[in-house]
Amino acid sequence: MLSKIAALGLALMLTGCAQLAARYELRDLTRAQVLVAEGAIVVTQEPLVVKRNPADGKKEDVVTWDLGTSAVQFAATNGVTIDAFVKPLVTRGANADQRRQAAAPVRDTSQAGLTRCSVNEARTVASCTLPRGLRSGFYAYTIRLVQGTTTLELDPTIMLE
Repeated sequence: MLSKIAALGLALMLTGCAQLAARYELRDLTRAQVLVAEGAIVVTQEPLVVKRNPADGKKEDVVTWDLGTSAVQFAATNGVTIDAFVKPLVTRGANADQRRQAAAPVRDTSQAGLTRCSVNEARTVASCTLPRGLRSGFYAYTIRLVQGTTTLELDPTIMLE
């Protein structure tokens, strides 16, 4: 009888762990929900992370922002723009000189010019295509939303690994 109770208790614990693991599972790191709270834009995930796998054969990656159902829309012509390469990615095992160089401010707009961004017809979803040839590191981007007659802006980052 004691072994049956112990087995039942173990089964209940494992069921709880499975539910907890599923609840905190990472979602797609290249897709972010965009919200407006008290007149400010909030991106649910910042920075967006693009994990590039050279073995998958892709030539580009896509990052997407979604407003869901909202009273705001992306600006029609420049709802999202990739503005500049701003910081190199420091890899594991980087020496002190590499870490120092990565900390220095950078603003390379030539890399950003290789990207393409657009919004859907309803202006509720914006996507940017990032060619695989872009440098690994952090890229500044700008989100522009229209709420009535007001334009809201935010400039977070994307991390390309």
